[in-house]
Amino acid sequence: MGTNNPQGEADFLALGDWNAICWRCGAKFKASVMRKNWQGFYTCRRCWEPRHPQDFATGIKEITTPPWTQPPPGDIFVLANACLPNDRTALPKVGLVGCVVAGLIDPAYTGAYAP
Repeated sequence: MGTNNPQGEADFLALGDWNAICWRCGAKFKASVMRKNWQGFYTCRRCWEPRHPQDFATGIKEITTPPWTQPPPGDIFVLANACLPNDRTALPKVGLVGCVVAGLIDPAYTGAYAP
C-alpha cells in the first residue's frame, strides 16, 4: 500500500473479518486485531489498557462490638422516680419529670433558709 493510496491500512479483503473503529482513538482496524477493554468497548492494541487493580480493592470489615459483655453488678444503687431537693422546681422544662411542683416556693428565696 503506497502513500498515494486513498485506502487505509485496514482496507483489504480478509474473509470472515471486517473493519472496526477503535473506541478511544477513532482509527480504523480489522476487528480481529481489536481487544475488548474492561469497560466493554473494543480498542486497538495501542489504546487497550487493563483495569486498574485498585478498582478491586475492598475495605476491611471493622468489628465495632466488644467480644463479650456482661450486665452491671446487682449492688449498684439506682435512684429511680425520686426527687432530690435540687430537682424540685415550679419551672417547667427545668426540673425532672414528676418533680415539677406547681406554685413551689423554695425556702432559699424566702429568707427562711439558714445555712
